[in-house]
Amino acid sequence: MAAVVAAAAATRLVGLGDRPMHHDESLDAWFSWQVWRGEPYRYDPVYHGPLRFYLTSGIYSVLGVADASARLLAALAGTATVALCGATRRWIGDVGSIAAAALMAISPTMLYFSRFGREDSLMGLLELGLLVAVLSWLTAPRWWHPALVGTLAAMAFATKETMFIVAAVTGSYLLGFLAWDRWRARRAGPAPRAVVLEALRSPGWRGWTAGIAAFALAFAALFSVGFSDLGGIGAGAFDGIDYWLSQQPVNRGSMPPGFYAVLLCAYELPIVVLAVVGGWSVVRRRDPVLGLVAWTAAANLAVYSWASERFPWLLVHPLIPMVLLAGLAVQRWSERPAADRPRWVWAAAAVGAVVLAATAARVVYVQPSDPRELLAAVQSSDQVPAVRDRVLAAAEGRPADDPLRVVVDSSSSGAWPWSWYLRDLDAAYVDLAVDPAAAADADVVLVDAANLALLPAEVQAWPQTPYDLRRWWLPEWGDGSPLEWADWWATREVFNPTGATGSVLLERAPGSTE
Repeated sequence: MAAVVAAAAATRLVGLGDRPMHHDESLDAWFSWQVWRGEPYRYDPVYHGPLRFYLTSGIYSVLGVADASARLLAALAGTATVALCGATRRWIGDVGSIAAAALMAISPTMLYFSRFGREDSLMGLLELGLLVAVLSWLTAPRWWHPALVGTLAAMAFATKETMFIVAAVTGSYLLGFLAWDRWRARRAGPAPRAVVLEALRSPGWRGWTAGIAAFALAFAALFSVGFSDLGGIGAGAFDGIDYWLSQQPVNRGSMPPGFYAVLLCAYELPIVVLAVVGGWSVVRRRDPVLGLVAWTAAANLAVYSWASERFPWLLVHPLIPMVLLAGLAVQRWSERPAADRPRWVWAAAAVGAVVLAATAARVVYVQPSDPRELLAAVQSSDQVPAVRDRVLAAAEGRPADDPLRVVVDSSSSGAWPWSWYLRDLDAAYVDLAVDPAAAADADVVLVDAANLALLPAEVQAWPQTPYDLRRWWLPEWGDGSPLEWADWWATREVFNPTGATGSVLLERAPGSTE
């Protein structure tokens, strides 16, 4: 297990700052920078919970402000998720827990988003921690289980509003089994296990009081910024769910309900096959504890497919319990007599591991910003860092009383990732489609190509460097044939054009006057 965790850490940390900052990553990095600088913070559900802003600002204090340090929390959380698979050995066995950790380490989705500076890697760690805590509670309840679950739940709420889904999925399973509690109590398992009703009663009123207090204290402290903004407590409790329910008709991401099924087949097929085998093992043995893992995997996939916001990073949430089921399948296989383990299965397992590792290497290291990769979503292009470096180089050596003046076109969300990259410069963010004259006072202008012709003639005469700000591929889902999808899987050749946000860098010529 130690070797698997060490390998996971290495693959998540190497070259962490190399890829251009995604739009969403730059937002997280910038808000963390604001917290680090001591700027007032107030919870806004559009940008999710505050916990990772606090943690990332702490990383800035230790390691400095940079792209890599902005992504470090995701990398550490992803590594910890691999390590936490070791805590599942009680339920999926020694071999199964190691297999789950190895699959978690090389999963293309888990690896990609463990190097992605959003909150999903941290949320995945907290979800797995909650799942392990509830499994432990159901198996051998202790008085401290409510306090542990309450604290983890508060931290998860303060990370992302998807904790409402976690609570609904877990709660529905427990409530569903309460009706069958007596029936399950009569069935002896291979090891002592607490049924749901017994598990809930076991901590007693002291344990439940401690759990409620732990949740309330942690929730209030995190959302109120250490009790400095008491209004944040109510906002955390109500605004988040209100906002995201209001977004249900929007279909953010513009993907169909089968999007996650496509991602699973494209990137995680060996894990899916093993998870189905592991899930069937749970159903066949009617295991009430591991049933929670199987239910979480199936329910998460169904709920996230139904919810209208569909982005690749949300695949993390159904994938984590699927990996545990895959580990369980390996455990069940290892328990069979040697004569019942055909050699072709070992060969298939080796091929599956190679496919996962090769897919992960391609999407994570070889072409992490390639718009043809569905995990990349709408990614900042590889041309952006060169433009950033030119602007920063132009700002060096300028006197303090005459800093480089930069105007960034904020139309089409063009302020990001520039707000992060140019955080130390005198930069103004203006919608140049509305106020093109604002560019005339600048030394450097970053403009959407569609607005270039609106700029004053003298600005248009400056030297121009075209570049793409973002690139993407939105598949025409009804047009791609099975052969075209197979060709995309093998070669990443797309069957409809990719898109890009064309932009232009304009630099005032030396010696020119305003």
